Amino acid sequence: MATMTTIVKYNGMKAPYKGYPEQIVSPLFPASCCVALMERVGEIEWEKGFSYYYRRCRTCGYTVRHFLPPQASGGRDSFFPRAIRPQRERELRRVTALA
Repeated sequence: MATMTTIVKYNGMKAPYKGYPEQIVSPLFPASCCVALMERVGEIEWEKGFSYYYRRCRTCGYTVRHFLPPQASGGRDSFFPRAIRPQRERELRRVTALA
């Protein structure tokens, strides 16, 4: 199985560093501040059929890749989270109509 490349280097010895798009140095583990203070870094990227962007804590520098859910229609432009809202609303109306 092939692995996806990442620009995030997790290191407990180095200070966090935001060098997007070349390299981001992140702490090994998230802190309590990460729950509310994560911000998007850079643009949406595509690799091996997956779309994602990096999220980084403003306080401690912890960084992760945030994967976006694929859409049934496929295609590069259908990976935006806003496109899912109408689909979820239709599904919710269908389920509640059955109840």
